[in-house]
Amino acid sequence: MNGLPDGNRGKVLAVAILIVALATIYFTVLSPALSFYGANAQALEQRHELLRRYRSGVAELPRLRVQQKQLASAANDRQLLWNGDSDAIAMAALQARLKDIVEGNGAEIVSASALPADTAGLLRRVGVRVAFSGDLESLTTVFLEIHSARPMLSVGNLELRADDKPNDSGRGAEDPDLAATLEVFGFRAN
Repeated sequence: MNGLPDGNRGKVLAVAILIVALATIYFTVLSPALSFYGANAQALEQRHELLRRYRSGVAELPRLRVQQKQLASAANDRQLLWNGDSDAIAMAALQARLKDIVEGNGAEIVSASALPADTAGLLRRVGVRVAFSGDLESLTTVFLEIHSARPMLSVGNLELRADDKPNDSGRGAEDPDLAATLEVFGFRAN
C-alpha cells in the first residue's frame, strides 16, 4: 500500500491538490505580474498624455509669442499704467483725471479723498474715493468714460442712490438727480 486514498476519495484529493497548486501559482506569480504590467500600462498612458500636452504647448508657442508682442505694442500704444515716481504724484494725476471726467460730463463732485496705496504684485495701486451727483445720463457717461479711460482705471465699492437734495434743474420728479460714491483705482509701476 502506498498511503494514498483510492477511488472517489483519491480523485477528490487530487482535484483539491490541483486547485491549491493553481491558486498558489496564480497568487504568487500571475497576480503580481498582471498588477505590475497594469501599473506600467497606466504610467505609460499618463506619459503619453503628458507628451501630447507638451507637443500641443510647443505648437502653440509661436502663436503665443506673436500675441505677446501684439499685447506689448498695444500696451505701449494705449498706456495702461499711471506715470509718477511716487504714489502721491500718481494719485494727484488720478484725482485730476477723475475731476475732468466727472465735471466734463455735467456731474458735480461732492467729495474726493485719497485711499491708501498698496502693492499688487509688481504694481502699486493708488485709489480715490469720490462722491458725485448728476442726472442718469451724466452718471452713465461718467461710468462709461471711467471704464474706457487710459491709463486704465478700475472701480470698487460702488453705491448709487437718489439724491436727497431738491432738484433745481427744472427736470421734475421723473428725472431726479442721482448720487454715486465709488472707489476708483489706478496702477503704476512699482
